[in-house]
Amino acid sequence: MKSFFNYCKEKNVLDLIDDITLDTVGTVKSMADSGNSAYNVLDARDVKINNNEVEFTTTEKNIKVTKPIIDSIVIHIGSGVNEDRPVVEFDIKFKNKTYNKIKFSLADRSKNETPVLLGREFLTKLDALIDVNG
Repeated sequence: MKSFFNYCKEKNVLDLIDDITLDTVGTVKSMADSGNSAYNVLDARDVKINNNEVEFTTTEKNIKVTKPIIDSIVIHIGSGVNEDRPVVEFDIKFKNKTYNKIKFSLADRSKNETPVLLGREFLTKLDALIDVNG
C-alpha cells in the first residue's frame, strides 16, 4: 500500500480559486467546490429561453452567448426556495487540458467571489486534490 504522501505526489493539485477558459466566453475565475454535487455553475444574466435554446450575458466579460439547453436542474437555495436552472455545455480548458461538453447550470452569481463554481462531478474527472490555501 502506498503512503498518503506518495498518493498526493501523483495527483494534480488545484488552487481553490483558479482560471478556467470556456469556449465563447474566454478566461474567468473559478472556485472548486467539492461539496457541490450538482452541475458546475456559470454566472449568467438576462437569461432568455427560446424553445430549446438559452440566450444569456456573462457578467465578467459582458458577452452574449446562445447555447442549446441540454438539461435543467432544480436547485434548493434555502428557506424553501427552489430555482429551476437551464443547463448548457461548454468546451473548456483547465490546467492545460481540454475537456469537451462539460455541463454548467446558469445562475446569478453576482454575490459570489467567482463567476464559475466547479462541482464535484467535474472535479472528480480531474482526479485532483484541492489546495484550500491556493
